[in-house]
Amino acid sequence: MMRIIAATVFAAFSTLAAQSPSPRADSPRTAVLATIDGLVADSALTPIAGASVSILQTAVQVETEASGRFRILQVPAGQYLIVVRRVGYHPVSGIIEVGEGENLKLSYTMSRLLTTLDTVRVAEQRLSMKMSEFEQRRKWGFGHFVTREEIEKRNVPMLSDMVRGVLGFSVGTDGSISSSRGAVAINGRRCAPTVFIDGIRFLGAPTDVNLPSIKEIAGMEFYSGPASAPLQYGKVGMCGVIILWTKDGGP
Repeated sequence: MMRIIAATVFAAFSTLAAQSPSPRADSPRTAVLATIDGLVADSALTPIAGASVSILQTAVQVETEASGRFRILQVPAGQYLIVVRRVGYHPVSGIIEVGEGENLKLSYTMSRLLTTLDTVRVAEQRLSMKMSEFEQRRKWGFGHFVTREEIEKRNVPMLSDMVRGVLGFSVGTDGSISSSRGAVAINGRRCAPTVFIDGIRFLGAPTDVNLPSIKEIAGMEFYSGPASAPLQYGKVGMCGVIILWTKDGGP
């Protein structure tokens, strides 16, 4: 029987709900919360039990049952980054869009980690596919790149702290990230860059509250304008592009 921790999930999302605009006094309508049902399996479609399924920037974390299934209740509509981890497997992640009152069906496929004998020395750390993309562009030298080693060396508490000083971007007192090029300001408002997380466009505001924790970040790419951004990320306006890559392991 699947374990459902509705009360815990509701409490974990209460902070997000508090940040949403208050409904009009003359409007009796209340938002209908959604449900997420998912399945985690390996490449042979064998269910994986005991996998941890978490939603970044919330306290939500559930485990899969023997059937590989999991359920998350009372989810407000919005965009979230899901991370699935299991000892002995490569973690997987992805952004999801949750509609109001939706019953969202998800499935994740995990691949096993390759094991090696203690006597074997590995000369080069194995890179995931997404970080191989990051490293390839870093070699080309276009844009500004921040590695996990640099993040650990600076030991800053917030993601926005890694943005400070990057040419073409600025950080507000509230942790919001924007373009520092005044010429592209729109209607006097700060010009927000387009953000991609693990290759998927993030639709929320680029702030410390909305973006993944700095502990979850494996690499960061900054492009001050669409002309310098990779082709698949460049057609997104004039306010710059930030590409974030989450870690393959735990925080």
